[in-house]
Amino acid sequence: MKERLSKKDIVTRLSAKTGLSKRFLNSFINALLEEMKNSLDLGEKIKIINFGTFEVKRSKDRIGKDFKTGEPIRVPGLRKVFFYPAPELKNLINEKERSART
Repeated sequence: MKERLSKKDIVTRLSAKTGLSKRFLNSFINALLEEMKNSLDLGEKIKIINFGTFEVKRSKDRIGKDFKTGEPIRVPGLRKVFFYPAPELKNLINEKERSART
């Protein structure tokens, strides 16, 4: 098993499973990912049943230090993407880990 799965690997696997062309699947995945990025940018939550939820949250502003002068400065909070796996995905991953231990 590979430790990293690339988009190219996903396209190849889906093509083998479905018989659809790699060109079509690559375009489809690009469109799907673009739509997900746009939705997250708008602050929309993305929920994929049996997989998980993607959500954007804003971190709080904080006080930092200017390295040159040592003066305190305000560091604005950032928007971050969080992923919360669905129970089905958690169970699947944990079952495989448990079976690997035995």
